[in-house]
Amino acid sequence: MIADKMEAWKDDAIITPRRGKHEKALPPTGILLINPNEAALGHSLVVELGGEMRKFPHSKVSVNANRYCVAGPAVGAPIAAMVVEKLIVLGVERIFMLSWCGALSPELKIGDVVIGGNPLSGEGTSQYYQTEVPAAPSSRLSDMLSQLASDQGLAPVSGRIWSTDAPYRESRALLHKLWRDDNVLGVDMEYSALCSVCTFRCIEFAALFLVSDELLGERWQPGFKDRHFQEINKRLTQALVSEDIFAVV
Repeated sequence: MIADKMEAWKDDAIITPRRGKHEKALPPTGILLINPNEAALGHSLVVELGGEMRKFPHSKVSVNANRYCVAGPAVGAPIAAMVVEKLIVLGVERIFMLSWCGALSPELKIGDVVIGGNPLSGEGTSQYYQTEVPAAPSSRLSDMLSQLASDQGLAPVSGRIWSTDAPYRESRALLHKLWRDDNVLGVDMEYSALCSVCTFRCIEFAALFLVSDELLGERWQPGFKDRHFQEINKRLTQALVSEDIFAVV
């Protein structure tokens, strides 16, 4: 039954992403800001740098001349996949993602930085993007994000990320198993799906995560309103939405 499904998913899709008649092409480098506040800040920075906002389905996109574009928000695997598919069909060839993750490793604290490693899918989108090789991020782009974080005085670590569709159904037993048996450092909602989409479409992709909450302590420890977390979050967004990182792309 599973084999039959996989063969069916390899067949041509009925609906494919397309560039509309009046849609302008996008630069080859894209930045995807998953969460609404970072996306709003990113778009405002692009406009301040002389860029422009453009119409974009399911999200927003801003373009800094022909250097790069910023897209977001795009919360959840299905929407994020649709946004990335549209970016690709409009000309984007490499995508840097900035998002948050909940920490499973006790060594990770709120405000720490994780560069996404091999993904583990707990969401439903990845299964529709089957490839002969395992979905994985670009080591080149991952190194660039690691350097970006280091330049901000941060100490990034690389590790496996598990993506879920149901953040309110994360049991302690499941998360302990993911950390203990699968070496998962953090949890998000989009990463594994976007690794799958970009591997399927032969696009470079990498992601930087800021630890927003600690999941496996005695109690859940949220840090979304923590001043330290918010300051680092703003710094990383500002650093990413600049032309410096693209000088060597």
